[in-house]
Amino acid sequence: MKTRNLIFITIIIVVLNSRYVYAEDNTQFGLPDGAIARLGKGGINVIRFSPDGMHLVVGTDVGLWIYNISDETERGLFTEYPSQVNVLAMSDDGELLATGGRENPVIQLWELKTGKRISDIDLPHLTAQMNSIRGISFFSDDKKLAILDRLGMIVHWDIETNIIEFVERQLETNRAAIFHKNRDVIATVNSDSIIRFWDLITGKTWISSKGYDGSLVNKSQNIYTMAFSPNGSILAGKEMLGTVHLWDTETRTKITALEGHTSNITAFAFSPDSKILASGDARYSIKLWDLESQRELVELRGHTSGICSLAFSPDGKILASGSSDGTIRFWNPDTGNEISTFTSGHSEFIKTVAFSGNGTTLTSADFNGKVQKWSIENRQLVSTFDFVPNGIMYAVALSKDAKLFATQENRWNFILNPLSPQYSASRNQIDLSPNENLIEIWDLSENRKIDTISKDKMRDVDSLLFSPDGTILVAGFEQQGIFSWDLNTGEKLFQVDIMEPTTRKLAFDPKGTLLATSGRSFKTQIWNFETGEELLFPELSRAHSIGFSTDGTLVAIGHFKDISLWYITADGVEEGETLEDVSVGEDLVFSHDNKTLVFSTPFGDQNQIKLFDISTNTEIKVLNGHTEAITSLVFSHDGKTLASSSDDGTVLLWGWEQVINKD
Repeated sequence: MKTRNLIFITIIIVVLNSRYVYAEDNTQFGLPDGAIARLGKGGINVIRFSPDGMHLVVGTDVGLWIYNISDETERGLFTEYPSQVNVLAMSDDGELLATGGRENPVIQLWELKTGKRISDIDLPHLTAQMNSIRGISFFSDDKKLAILDRLGMIVHWDIETNIIEFVERQLETNRAAIFHKNRDVIATVNSDSIIRFWDLITGKTWISSKGYDGSLVNKSQNIYTMAFSPNGSILAGKEMLGTVHLWDTETRTKITALEGHTSNITAFAFSPDSKILASGDARYSIKLWDLESQRELVELRGHTSGICSLAFSPDGKILASGSSDGTIRFWNPDTGNEISTFTSGHSEFIKTVAFSGNGTTLTSADFNGKVQKWSIENRQLVSTFDFVPNGIMYAVALSKDAKLFATQENRWNFILNPLSPQYSASRNQIDLSPNENLIEIWDLSENRKIDTISKDKMRDVDSLLFSPDGTILVAGFEQQGIFSWDLNTGEKLFQVDIMEPTTRKLAFDPKGTLLATSGRSFKTQIWNFETGEELLFPELSRAHSIGFSTDGTLVAIGHFKDISLWYITADGVEEGETLEDVSVGEDLVFSHDNKTLVFSTPFGDQNQIKLFDISTNTEIKVLNGHTEAITSLVFSHDGKTLASSSDDGTVLLWGWEQVINKD
């Protein structure tokens, strides 16, 4: 065993010291029906080393990725339908891997080395009581799997016989839950901030070897992150303001409080010998603590967004950290030095996409300032720019030809809320301190800032939009209205006061003559951008989305249960057909021949893309593949490719002819 570990140490040091960055994604892994490529691997949720240290397993918002340390290869594990992987467990011998997700509570069992899926169980189909998965753990010599759902139900799955046993006990798991496999114990936190320990086998309150049972009253609030030390003697938890609390699991007494983080703690990991605790926070800081002296050893800096997950290698020589900045980094815990950035291709919260004018590349922008350019021909990442390092982009825009990029930076901190039904799409804003309220405009071809727009008493920008020819920028301001500027002269152009605070969507017609705004909480409006005159509609209900046909003669307005069509005439608007029984999200576009409406479903409604035939008023296709809310739908300039981006951190490319013609 010692010889094996020595070989592993040698291999990983050689690999990482070379500062090797893995080759670009294989974008063909696990594609949904109709898709021709996936750009990005999805937001990182959880990372774990295999017991022998030879593999790093990464659970993301769209699936599972396994990196082989020794031969520098990667592979994605997918089923017929992409699903989030938020929880995972490995058998002691490293042969089996179990995965599950909060959005899709289907437990899957894999062979780690081959990537073969052995079996799976769909818990909601077995009982209506099961909800999204909170945690999983092997037990009984790795012959069984314990599954805990968000509502506190424990399920035992006998892997050898495939028998499911429901343990009739409702654990209080309102805020957090963590397994300790070797002790067969589950620690949970309820809404009253009471920590309780439970027996994994029986579901009853766990009694320690010293006879203590019941609960641990915790005075700190909002505990969403916990971790057991490997020897099971220490439980670590965090409070809202960034203090690490340590408890003795046997005596149920508090050991100490470690202070030093200035933001919400989002991840924990203990070293294998239980002597060091690593903690990461929303301000992308990682701290290492000596548990004997109860002092901070070192702070690790390098990530540009919040820490999602931490993991020590089995020998304790390497600390791996996953972040919502899309990277996984390796650190030497003894020196605090970064060894390497291990992977690329992950992302989080893609906000918008655009095809280049010649159709050879696609550009995507995510929430933390990363703008990526992808080759359409080979589906590989061409370049990455970090326009807002250490910040968050709330409003962004790409010009139609992807040459220009606009954003307003906000220096906010975001944290993961592990109990939210929309896990990765839910972030808590803390320490709100926006930077100067400036809109920055960048030339992506030269990677340089070309303009900065400021406005007196500017509030947060909730939407940005370029005109079709890229010469005008329109901005929607919270509770202030819509403003626009000529980018060549800097002159202020069209302006309208709208006081509603709700985020709105902006849309130009293809000629840039008409400007529309829509949103769930206010009236849909369309203006002649040149004259400032409003096109008057009969009374309309609040619209989710709005889209113009490619010839500009037709506008579709999506509501909660229908889509209304209106013809644009010289005299104003004329009512057309209404497509009934259609639930529409915030994105709606016409196909290039204007025969088909393509739209996303509302937030939380299966994250689908639907195709609707306008002439027959019928649904003709449903595209599945994203696991979180869809943020944009864009056709390539020749109409042959549809790109969809999502909060799951990926862009899917769909071949339009294959999609529209396939039964």
